[in-house]
Amino acid sequence: MFSKSVCQAFAEEFSSFLEAPLVTIEQVPVRSKRDGYFENAIAWHSTDHLFLDPDTGVSLSQNYGSEHLTLGEMVKIANGRRGKLVLVFDQSFSRSTVDNKMRRTKEKLACLKECGVHGLVYYSHANFILASSDEKVLCNAEMTLREASRLPSKRFITYRDL
Repeated sequence: MFSKSVCQAFAEEFSSFLEAPLVTIEQVPVRSKRDGYFENAIAWHSTDHLFLDPDTGVSLSQNYGSEHLTLGEMVKIANGRRGKLVLVFDQSFSRSTVDNKMRRTKEKLACLKECGVHGLVYYSHANFILASSDEKVLCNAEMTLREASRLPSKRFITYRDL
């Protein structure tokens, strides 16, 4: 997700660095045109999972800018990409206290759960939210993460922990 206009050369370098194709290099549009923008992510022809990196993370409110992804948009993408994972780098907690950050993290997971999307958070200085509308896909990803990574288990918070 680019919150500012980028040139083709930068986008190609970024894609090469990630070793992954970019869905679009278009700048995230103003609110009234965001639905169409995220349709690209839903309709993306790739069989791969999807990684979104909004500048400042996932917003619980509808009062947001181009640097955010709303939780509603995340739900729509996860529901539209059945059988796939959506991974979002959530940097929306920079000034939060530890208690407030944990409360808001659990609130995001609860909102996903209410919308029929299963979620997992790797809780750190900047969270990663992993979501899928398919519970089995998310559980397999969680098991792989826990077994193959050296990440501390206590940092994983799931929809089942609520």
